Amino acid sequence: GEQRHSYEPRLIRALRLMHITHISAGQDHSACLSALFRLTLTSDIQAPFSLVALPIMQVKRFFLSLRPAPIPGTGSPGAPMMVDACASGKLVHLPMPARFERDVPVVDVNTYHPTDLAKQVLLMDRSLYEGVWLKLSTDDFDYRVVLSVNSSDPPRDALRGDIMCPPSGQWEPEDCVGKICIVDVGQRTGSHEIADISRVVFETTVQIIEAEGVMAVFILPDKVDLYSPSLADLNVDFNSIGGDRLEQAGLQLEDFCFGVMQNSHGAHLAEHLKMLVDGRIEEAIQEALERG
Repeated sequence: GEQRHSYEPRLIRALRLMHITHISAGQDHSACLSALFRLTLTSDIQAPFSLVALPIMQVKRFFLSLRPAPIPGTGSPGAPMMVDACASGKLVHLPMPARFERDVPVVDVNTYHPTDLAKQVLLMDRSLYEGVWLKLSTDDFDYRVVLSVNSSDPPRDALRGDIMCPPSGQWEPEDCVGKICIVDVGQRTGSHEIADISRVVFETTVQIIEAEGVMAVFILPDKVDLYSPSLADLNVDFNSIGGDRLEQAGLQLEDFCFGVMQNSHGAHLAEHLKMLVDGRIEEAIQEALERG
């Protein structure tokens, strides 16, 4: 299965009042593992190549829609391997929005008119996952972020910027300008209490807002469950940790996007960023040796 993503198990609300007496994968599960689609891409500039994918419709409906055709050379319609009718069309890349908004079309109708998409092969760059996700251009991993109750929503076309994540946890205000700032809470407090963690989150968020950062993401300490930080969690007055400075500067906490990330995702992010830094250092050494 997919190994690059990490999702926490959650309750299936539709089944929360039911008593389960027997679990069976059954035909649908087996068919989902064996009924594959193959997409073959051709162009004038490179050799054809194929991609394999699973059907996204209900598997029972998929079976009802099949019109199996014998593969040439197998001899009979009942051969073990059969293919459905083939179809071809122009491949159209269809970007997905960063979040779902009710009554707002998923597809930008100003860019893609329905008639332009008819009879085309549509390539969606990603699924619409519930929640907020941090994506890096250098990594396929999806980093889940839970926004604060007091955070603004990210724009529909996503917040974009370079990452600022100092390994030591120390940074200067100019380091944050225009950056998505990643802060390890464990480097600022040894406490696992929500009140202490939330204090670090809000106090540091004020500093990042003042430093003109784009967004703040806080990595929670190990064994602390994901939660949505709130001003109500604080055991101190918000003004005493920087709220008054925001007010004096005419800034609003609710206009800034910030949230938390679970420790396992933060560890993966730190490891990936270290790999990138080590790669840059190696490239610099090689360039210096070549110059001489």
